[in-house]
Amino acid sequence: SMIFYLHRIVGQVLRVFEDTPKDIIHYQKTYQDSLTSLFTRDTLKLHIDYLENYHNSYIMYVDIDGFKRINDKYGHQIGDKFLVNISNYFINNWEYNVLYYRLGGDEFAVYCYDHNDEQIEKRAQQLIYDIENLNNISKELNISVSIGITKITVETNDYHTLLNTSDDAMYQSKTKGRGKYTFYNK
Repeated sequence: SMIFYLHRIVGQVLRVFEDTPKDIIHYQKTYQDSLTSLFTRDTLKLHIDYLENYHNSYIMYVDIDGFKRINDKYGHQIGDKFLVNISNYFINNWEYNVLYYRLGGDEFAVYCYDHNDEQIEKRAQQLIYDIENLNNISKELNISVSIGITKITVETNDYHTLLNTSDDAMYQSKTKGRGKYTFYNK
């Protein structure tokens, strides 16, 4: 089943062996972002392609507000460290029905299943609050996130549609100012 398949992957991602077997190394290169250890964009595509039961599922597209300020003030090394801090926050808050991906740069995706509209809104609000209060840098430089949310339906259940719609919704959030979330088509 999809759930079992995802659990197996999450289990493998969270376990790091000292003598990592070759196939796991290949697995990590293919499915894990090398900086953050989160799933990659390609893994998200794979997960969406595997979708059979997508009722009560959502994709959140998350873009960091003010990330450039970190690189400009402290340099790229600290910028990278901040991305790792966010990813560690994701990993430490992992729940059975939430999966995190780094799409590239300062953009992330969160795939949530067994959620309703109210729960996904709560999750978006919590995520915004937690990133704004992540550490001294986020507080000092007023870092936040903009989020776009797409409910997975018959119309949206392919990878490109999901990414494009949630990306569009995220840009709508940006136009409202930092720390906002927007539902696609709602």
